[in-house]
Amino acid sequence: MLTIVHGVYKRNPHIEETLKLNLLALNQAGVKDFQYIVFNDKGDKEIYDDLKHYHDKIEYIYSPINFGKKVCRGSWVGAIPYIKKDIVHVTDQDDVMTSAFYRTSLKVLNQNPDIDLVFSSCFHASEENLEIMAFGTNPEINPGVNFPSYENNPFDCFKLW
Repeated sequence: MLTIVHGVYKRNPHIEETLKLNLLALNQAGVKDFQYIVFNDKGDKEIYDDLKHYHDKIEYIYSPINFGKKVCRGSWVGAIPYIKKDIVHVTDQDDVMTSAFYRTSLKVLNQNPDIDLVFSSCFHASEENLEIMAFGTNPEINPGVNFPSYENNPFDCFKLW
């Protein structure tokens, strides 16, 4: 169902705390079918040791290539070959998600096959206040908005930047 790509690069105490809280949020949201990739984008190698308590819950990948220097938010690009699930959530080393984010986002995606992207712009403390933005290629969902299709070459999206 869900792959989380947690990009890391610079060793700091927040990475382990963020990982712990995100795994807790997944558990509280009832998400059982997930893959959690910690993708080190040619950063500090000691991060692996800092996360030793979670090695049974995550896939840790160290990249000898710094994708973040090549493209915006590079860790997800470097992680593409390792992604095994249909839905992908990209997060940075200091981003903390809530169970409400996962419950709401997955509900929107699962109930609306024309939705291609959901995001929340900031942290919200309660599910009632959680604002999820949803985008799709179907013009009925987003009238007046023309989203280009990247089905033939997903890397064409970088031409927007």
